[in-house]
Amino acid sequence: MNDTPATYIESEVPEYQGNPLIEALPPIRGTRDAVRLIRQSPALPGNEINLDGSIRLHCLNRITRVVQPFLLHINLEQSFSILIRSGYLGRNPFHAHTARHLHSISGTEHTPFESTANSFCIFGLSGMGKSTAIKSILNTYPQVIRHTNYKDQIFPQAQVTWLKIDCPFDGSIKALSLSFFQALSDALGDKSIGQINTRIGTAQLIQKIKQLASTYYLGALIIDEIQTLLNSRIGKNNILNFFINLINDIGIPVIFIGNNSAMKLMSGTLRNARRICGSGMLTFDRFMKGDQEWDALVEKLWKYQWNKPSTELTPALKETIYHITQGIPDFLVKLLILAQRRVIGSDNEAITEDTLYLVSDTSMAPLKPALEALRANDFRANEYFEDLLPAKEVIESMMFYQPVNTNKLLELISSQEDFLTDAPPEEIKQKTPQASKPAKKSSPTPIEMEDWECTDAFEFSSSQRSN
Repeated sequence: MNDTPATYIESEVPEYQGNPLIEALPPIRGTRDAVRLIRQSPALPGNEINLDGSIRLHCLNRITRVVQPFLLHINLEQSFSILIRSGYLGRNPFHAHTARHLHSISGTEHTPFESTANSFCIFGLSGMGKSTAIKSILNTYPQVIRHTNYKDQIFPQAQVTWLKIDCPFDGSIKALSLSFFQALSDALGDKSIGQINTRIGTAQLIQKIKQLASTYYLGALIIDEIQTLLNSRIGKNNILNFFINLINDIGIPVIFIGNNSAMKLMSGTLRNARRICGSGMLTFDRFMKGDQEWDALVEKLWKYQWNKPSTELTPALKETIYHITQGIPDFLVKLLILAQRRVIGSDNEAITEDTLYLVSDTSMAPLKPALEALRANDFRANEYFEDLLPAKEVIESMMFYQPVNTNKLLELISSQEDFLTDAPPEEIKQKTPQASKPAKKSSPTPIEMEDWECTDAFEFSSSQRSN
């Protein structure tokens, strides 16, 4: 339970002023602050490499806690910031229309409500870190804010800023409703919310969701694994209608997350596309060889070596790593962990190209068909890997966005300045500074700004990495 008392900061945006639900949120962040909050750099091995091999093996999973910000993370942070605040615009608890709306939901008489909420989608390859990215953003917001007084007015209110649930495997509204109640119960620490009579009808469950979401001023609902709706027994349109009703009837913003096969939800009619991508779409495509963000990620993760002595990252090893993982971060993490498991405790703990290929052929064997499809760039040959389809192969055109001063932003998120945030002081002193790789200039006169921002946050495609 992420619970915090309300502290109000008046916003510089006039539309946000006088709304306690917005003013209690963290301040709108500049790019530099967003990078700092998203980046996670657990302690490097340091003297742990002198421990017994059986102990070192237990340290390897620390690699999974590393979060290296990408341009998409920054774009997603700003997209979420806009989405949650826009959703609260039409639900100011001190406005009369909000009180009438709350009364309407709990009763039988419908009161017209002008929703300011919207939705957007996060689609991409499996293993690209979509769920990790949104989790990193959500962790920068308190999930529950406790209000008591606002500007000399009594305001005893619990505000739930976000809930994240998985779409049920059968795509049923009932299963989704129960997941919602349990998530809200966990957030508020109130077990009674999750104790719902499962015999009540779907209509009653939906009404209960509307009441609770309105009562606790839910800021955003995140639905992961949205591609399961393709297998829904009740039809994808029925459950999409349920989500759209949340947006339109009670003003709750919704974020949909899924692999690329979920894009089929938009097929058939423009109406479906407008429904689930009201504010646009962010796509997570694999990194191309030589991509600056990919190189920065490999170099950062390579520093987490518990094998003794550690192995230098050579161009040949970089080439092998990309060939095996095909630019997918999750596969990279698995490869580095499994390679160290292979060598730790052996006579020679060096990681070689042969070590990496051996791991790929044995421990990562189940991934080989999908990786072969990626290498061949022919995804239609195997229907079982349709979720690996690059977004550009699924839809012909994508919303385009070019961040302001991309070169400086890439330099910032690739920097290793705060690598040893959790390390002992003596290890920090021994750290050798590493200069970030200079970015290629995309403009002869880059825009100089004190704190450069990513604007038009909803219009960005990760396919721009290769440009």
